[in-house]
Amino acid sequence: MRRAPRSLPDTAAPRKRRVPGARWIRPVAPAPPAAGAWPASAAPPAGSPPAGVSRVADLSLLPQLLVNGLVIGSILAIAGIGLSLVYGILKLANFAHGDLVILGAFLAFLFAVPLSGALEASGAAVGASLLAFLLLDLLWLKRLGLGERLVLLALGAPLVALGAFLVAGGRGGTGTTDLVLVQVTLLSAVFSVAALLAMDRLMWRPLRRKQATLLSLVIVSIGVSLVVRNGLQMAFGTGNRSFDRPTAVSPEVFGVLISEAQQAALVATVVVFLAVHLFLSRTRTGKAMRAMADNLELARISGVDVNREVMHVWVLCGLLTALSGVLLALINNNVMHVNMGLALLLPLFASVILGGIGSPYGAMAGGFVVGIAMKTAGLWIGTRYEVAAALIVLIAVLLLRPQGIFGGRVA
Repeated sequence: MRRAPRSLPDTAAPRKRRVPGARWIRPVAPAPPAAGAWPASAAPPAGSPPAGVSRVADLSLLPQLLVNGLVIGSILAIAGIGLSLVYGILKLANFAHGDLVILGAFLAFLFAVPLSGALEASGAAVGASLLAFLLLDLLWLKRLGLGERLVLLALGAPLVALGAFLVAGGRGGTGTTDLVLVQVTLLSAVFSVAALLAMDRLMWRPLRRKQATLLSLVIVSIGVSLVVRNGLQMAFGTGNRSFDRPTAVSPEVFGVLISEAQQAALVATVVVFLAVHLFLSRTRTGKAMRAMADNLELARISGVDVNREVMHVWVLCGLLTALSGVLLALINNNVMHVNMGLALLLPLFASVILGGIGSPYGAMAGGFVVGIAMKTAGLWIGTRYEVAAALIVLIAVLLLRPQGIFGGRVA
């Protein structure tokens, strides 16, 4: 019987091989891997802990991730208030909201770009006049006379022009300082409000009068999103844009690194929450908005000027989108991109639905829950799937409480 060839064990020395034109040599066997190291043929996958360190050691990053989640949640909460109010009062699921947030950031960047003094002065004067006329026509066309409108124009146009001149003088070619950043944020808020009011006059109000269906409104909002995004690409290109600011230094607070931009985002969130709460609970306009969210027809019969309150909703939404856009760029190392609005859309809707769609307080709570879920999920499933983790949390909460955390209540 023919015997099978005997195979060498893994530990046997390799066979000699003949190199043409040279003497016999013995190949050098690779050195065995060090204790705890990864073999060359089995490299560690991306995101794996170092050799000898277990996944449990990553929990030391949990405090830092919680702070990062609070910061992202604050951006989602500020932007989600406007989205929730628009849906609660107008029954409009605005899929352009994420792009409107980034529009606010790019408007601030536009004002922060160094321009010549003469060009900025003339542009500020013309822009202030046009903006004042637009706001007056949209807000008070049927409520004020010609003389009152001229008085307000005489008072408002110089104030807007003064803000533009302060930006020109405060910048001085030295970059976007903190003072200039506040000024360009205010200017971005003014122009964001003007853009939203113009959209309401040209699109949303005619659609409301024709009693357009919810599906029609959604399709129109998707079209607005594409128009805004493509317009930003045409104006600013597809690359990254950034404020001319130094790299943020992150001081350590109780063992957690938190930059000045993150601190500003958290402080701004607290101020916005208090202001929105006082506005909705103490002012006549806020109470009228809550009445319209509960029952629009009953509020109309009770004497609420629906068109006027709808304008107030868009004004508040424009202010919040501009602020959240600038803060989002700041916490992203002063960098903005035209596709950031699309990436923000799913977490934004998840936070609003999680908190109870139509409830601004629910948007605040849902924003923090989604932000923390997104950042802490990186400990187990990686940062690539943080949006999926937020949606999983959304599904789990809705299975237990289908109406959301606050149940869709406005008050």
